[in-house]
Amino acid sequence: MQNPFYVPLSRKSAFLILIVVFCLLAPFAFAQENQTNQQDKNDFLRVSLSASLVVTTTDEKGVVHETLRPLPDKVYPGNIIQYSITAINTSTGCPCTDMLKNVAVFGTINEGTIYIEESAALFPLAMFSIDGGVSYHPWPITYAVENVDGSETLKTATAEQYTNIQWIIPSLGPQEHITVSYKVRVK
Repeated sequence: MQNPFYVPLSRKSAFLILIVVFCLLAPFAFAQENQTNQQDKNDFLRVSLSASLVVTTTDEKGVVHETLRPLPDKVYPGNIIQYSITAINTSTGCPCTDMLKNVAVFGTINEGTIYIEESAALFPLAMFSIDGGVSYHPWPITYAVENVDGSETLKTATAEQYTNIQWIIPSLGPQEHITVSYKVRVK
């Protein structure tokens, strides 16, 4: 007995159905592959943070020298701390496939400290936040304050208002590293 639901398909119809099925499923397959590749690339990034006490001395000619010392357990008002953040692409692969692009490196300006203006390494790439890292802007940050009469006045953020710093490194090739740093003063 022949199946009543069987409809013979021509080769052309079968091919068209195959194309439609492929078009429906392909985006999911490629999205999964792309997501896996991105995850693999993220595994290549290693970031480390170090903090040092900045000791300033002046020689007999009046030249000021800065020396970095290990950060002690206790710091005091007026002490200067330098934070250094190193990002390393640990991949040993080809630069054409294992290049990390737009690597974001973040630093925090801790409560009880004040950012020292223009102390950020790679200053042109540094972006700053005064809202706990929600948004980042170039130095100096200006913001609007509403006056009693409803008008707005633009103000420039003071060093005490800065809460975070960020660098976007355009590219980091296999086995390449970059170190950025910034300084804060203890209140």
